[in-house]
Amino acid sequence: MLLLALIAFGSFVDVTDRLPIRNDKLLHAMAYGTLSLLLLQVLPWWQAALFPMLAGILIEWLQPRFGRRCCYWDVLANGVGILLACGINFMVLYGIA
Repeated sequence: MLLLALIAFGSFVDVTDRLPIRNDKLLHAMAYGTLSLLLLQVLPWWQAALFPMLAGILIEWLQPRFGRRCCYWDVLANGVGILLACGINFMVLYGIA
């Protein structure tokens, strides 16, 4: 829950100038991938992928109401991070890694 709150906060307040990584899309992929990896410990893979993706879409949809810009590329970056997390989890579970 704390990570989701931090992601939401970072989505409504521009914090990229305070972070060592300035690439916004990389930050999106890392944040949503990490969230998915944590959720994969307690949820089936499809829920651990669906919930963060829906949360990311909702956050992007809400951003214009808070003075930010909605960016579909951010949603794509979120999805890439989620897919990578699910792939990593699959490889570790089945000894492919």
